[in-house]
Amino acid sequence: MDAPFAISDHCCAEMKKKPFHIYQKQTGKKPIVGTLAHESRLRYNAYLNSGCNAFHRREPMSKPMSFWLEQDVLRYLKFTGISYCSIYGDIIEEKGKLKMSGADRTGCMFCMFGVHREKYPNRFQRMEQTHPKHYDYIKNTPYRRAAKFEVKSIKSRMKLDYKKALKENPKLKSNVLSRFMQKRKIKRQYAAALRNAQKTGQTLKATGGIVAKASKIVTAIVRKNPIFLLKIGGILLILIIIMSLFTMCMGMFSNTTGVVGLASYAAADECINQVSLSYSESNLSLQHHTALNPKAK
Repeated sequence: MDAPFAISDHCCAEMKKKPFHIYQKQTGKKPIVGTLAHESRLRYNAYLNSGCNAFHRREPMSKPMSFWLEQDVLRYLKFTGISYCSIYGDIIEEKGKLKMSGADRTGCMFCMFGVHREKYPNRFQRMEQTHPKHYDYIKNTPYRRAAKFEVKSIKSRMKLDYKKALKENPKLKSNVLSRFMQKRKIKRQYAAALRNAQKTGQTLKATGGIVAKASKIVTAIVRKNPIFLLKIGGILLILIIIMSLFTMCMGMFSNTTGVVGLASYAAADECINQVSLSYSESNLSLQHHTALNPKAK
């Protein structure tokens, strides 16, 4: 990815683990973490090696919930009524198991790592519902950056044109009033260009928003009512077949002119004149040939 900063999947180590390690060294305090052994193979092996309290390690820590399962955590929360972050939603039961109606896992809010493997709704689609302002910020950031660069480009061109005008007209350098008027004229021209650029950006943004909303509505309808849409498609297909058969029947029982009309099109006057001229030339040529060869009659 072409970006002015380093990108990798080690952001967790750099942004979360390293600061904690530094804090431990500075304060001498040891961490208590809430990781579960069943969450990953690495945590499972660590629990088998050290148990819940790894005080003998080079970096001691306590993991009191290592032997808990996710169902144990959800049952405990439901039984005690302890409050938790609203992003996880409500605790609901489905097929005999408890689950969260919102997010299962949380991380950095704007991180896109692995989002292509998530099922609908993914993290950004959920963000649109739970945090619409944050979603609007990341969605419109490219438009804001484009507008910023456009303004910078227009200002640079304005300065360049002003210097060019001074170079082509040396008298402007000595006349303060003329130089001021020339600069003001150039500023007005580029101010108009800037307004047009901003209007174009707003139009593109609004169009993109309308298209996105329309596609979202269509997608939601298709997801919720696939059978209903198939039925509508079948009905439309039947209507088209019936109308085609009706048109064919009308053509069969009408006069010859009607049949020809169904299989023809309205020709332009120029085409009709060209055909008429060609027919007349052919007829004249045939008559001339017959006059020269009486036996051909």
